[in-house]
Amino acid sequence: MSGLSALTLLSFQGKVAKALINSPLYKPISQRAKDTMKETAESAGIDWEGEKVRVRGLRRDWEEAVLAETKSRSTSPSLYYYPDYYNKPFHTYTLGNLEFDAAFEQRLASAAVGVRNYPQYGAGGEEYFRSTYFDAIDRVGDYESSAVNLAVDFGCGTGMSTEDLKRAFPAAEVVGVDLSPHMVVVGRELVSEEVTLRNMPMESTDFEDESVDVVSIQLVFHELTLEASRKVLKEARRILKPEGRLCVMEMDGKSPGFKKLRANPFLFSIIGSTEPHLEEYFDQVDAGFSDLIEEAGFANLTFETATSRHFCAVASGKLGGLKEYEVRDNRDFEMMGRLDQHMKTMSKSTSDPSPITTFKLTKRIPSPPSTVLKACLDGWRVNNFNLPLLPPMITNAGDDSGVGFEILRLPPGLRERITEVKCDGGDLSVVYEVVNPGWWAAFPVSFHQGRMLMTDDGQGRTDFAWEVDYIPLPFAEMYVELMTQVIVQKAFQSVVAASTPASDSDI
Repeated sequence: MSGLSALTLLSFQGKVAKALINSPLYKPISQRAKDTMKETAESAGIDWEGEKVRVRGLRRDWEEAVLAETKSRSTSPSLYYYPDYYNKPFHTYTLGNLEFDAAFEQRLASAAVGVRNYPQYGAGGEEYFRSTYFDAIDRVGDYESSAVNLAVDFGCGTGMSTEDLKRAFPAAEVVGVDLSPHMVVVGRELVSEEVTLRNMPMESTDFEDESVDVVSIQLVFHELTLEASRKVLKEARRILKPEGRLCVMEMDGKSPGFKKLRANPFLFSIIGSTEPHLEEYFDQVDAGFSDLIEEAGFANLTFETATSRHFCAVASGKLGGLKEYEVRDNRDFEMMGRLDQHMKTMSKSTSDPSPITTFKLTKRIPSPPSTVLKACLDGWRVNNFNLPLLPPMITNAGDDSGVGFEILRLPPGLRERITEVKCDGGDLSVVYEVVNPGWWAAFPVSFHQGRMLMTDDGQGRTDFAWEVDYIPLPFAEMYVELMTQVIVQKAFQSVVAASTPASDSDI
């Protein structure tokens, strides 16, 4: 494939992916993603609903507390607090960080990510993940933790990272700063008295010039625009002492894992749909991070590998006079890939799964198998199962039974082919396969076979089952699971509706 045609294909795929995000399929995909996160946490013994109820019950006046917080900061909080980049949906929450569900569930979601990324640590995966940041800071060295008097945590959320910072600098005063009053109000009920959470924008805090020893920013920049990132870095430089340290942990676009992820526009677009600034982050903030640090006025920058997908950056010093900007890059992705399991970040399971994953739906339909078989074949050959997707291209009409029927899904490359149809006797079936040409396609699997089974129950009804066996390509496990479940569910419902008599449609 030529460079031009490859770019054209990627552009086309990106447009199709965005169309998918704006289609009726996206809501169930998004909900299924959230359900999977919850199931992942519960698989490690985390009581998601119980903990959410516990946190919600810590006080009764949440709304009043948020209102009081905003009033204490400004007479026009909507203008003062929330710039355009912040007034967007984040992480499947319609109001982003400006709603209580996001705050009540933040620690639970983080724990689920930890379980998924580091299954060998179970419910402790998130704690281990965050510890890699401080291990990387230690490798940079060049500071004395006992000399830190004031440490500030930008983008603290409900305070998990703030408590981590306190453990790293136990003798220091530690303050967490976050733009969301919901996060801060909830966080104050969860953190120890040893740390303080304050509601203010990172871009313009009220700390005095050169008063802070450490500013820590963990996994925040990917939620900012380029312009907001610039302001945050300049504010960090303003409040840091000349010898103070800026410490950052973020996604690393140079890592093999994220390079692979970004090579599939479908997967990247689905993930990016819950992170509205992710593309801008990778293209401009991450790619130009060293330049942004220099622009903010720091004299030195050192990169370390935190995980196989995340960098740790430590900036220090103050540019001025004859001092030249110095950058050291100590990242070693291969080494970290051997030490951690984060390369499997899209996997949902806490243990090594079987190579083949099976998904199955069943339904008793008040029609004979022959009627259900016709609905199945019509789904392939006539109505595309009423899926809200681009119409496929028929590349082979197959024989009268349907065997050999083949379609080409857009964007080009993903083929679906009926390989077997049993249309005589009481029990009927359709077997099909999905052929994926490579990682970049819409459905990155190495194997996918489906079976539509229709069994006569002896009373003129059909026990209908749709089974799918598949093997996702690396890095795409969760994405393939979500797409499989949502699309097969929609197609399954289409067959059931088409083969159910109108008088029995409520059965």
